[in-house]
Amino acid sequence: MSIKINFEQFKETLVDLPFFVFRHKKVENLNLISKLLFLIKSKVIILIYKLFNEKLYCFFMNLFYKKDGKISFSQSHKTYLKHHENNQIHYPNKTRILGSMVNHNYELDNLLYSYGLESFKVEKDDLIIDCGANVGNLFLSINRFIENFNYKAFEPDPKAFKCLELNLNKFKNADLHCIGLSNENKNKKFYINADTGDSSLEAFNTEISIDIETRELDSYKYEKIKLLKIDAEGHELEVLLGAKKTLSNIEYISVDMGAEKGEGTENTVALVTNFLISQNFGLVDFKESRTTGLFKNLIYN
Repeated sequence: MSIKINFEQFKETLVDLPFFVFRHKKVENLNLISKLLFLIKSKVIILIYKLFNEKLYCFFMNLFYKKDGKISFSQSHKTYLKHHENNQIHYPNKTRILGSMVNHNYELDNLLYSYGLESFKVEKDDLIIDCGANVGNLFLSINRFIENFNYKAFEPDPKAFKCLELNLNKFKNADLHCIGLSNENKNKKFYINADTGDSSLEAFNTEISIDIETRELDSYKYEKIKLLKIDAEGHELEVLLGAKKTLSNIEYISVDMGAEKGEGTENTVALVTNFLISQNFGLVDFKESRTTGLFKNLIYN
């Protein structure tokens, strides 16, 4: 089954306002008064984000955005929830839930697009490996089109993994691991960004770190992988080095190579691309908006 999405909606030009406020809005078609009201509303949203947390944050955000499903705060799980089409999707903090505030399906479509997967073909029993799964949005994106694929998720951030479990535990085809993929089987320091999904095995400007288990993908001995998706916040090359024996069994690899490596926030485009080319992969798509590349194993041509 193929994933097919219309991406005309992604042509909005954004200004310095919350990104989600532009969804359902053609700002260029508004008159001057409507544009002014739109700007005021957007600035109020910024204040709500800065001033409030948990239940109050959800209350005020729902005053403005409830058409596509409300948000709430779970006291028992200490997570934010998006209520969408009879489902509840957990997020670890108020920043991470912003992307789902307006038009959650748009958010899922955009994720596929950003990884070059908008026309990707997933068949029954195909295996997808998600390195840096966060709360499971890749699974939720693909599961709308086909349900009987196999999904293995790796997410070392404990708070994100808690949400991943809450979101995907009901799916029998989802296998979840609170482990970081790397080039060694050992415990390593994991550096935490408490506000975003940018925690990493690469040291950056944060005082918060924890010890986590890391493993090579090779240690799992997967025989056939349709897609390996990597979002390792600057640790992408190490993930690939730990998968060197498995690469010949992987048909596609989609990698976020954005400027997230270490304190210098360097991108990994050259490192990842040169390595994969040396391993008989070719670049078939590149998204500048997120600095992601989709690579195909030339054996499968």
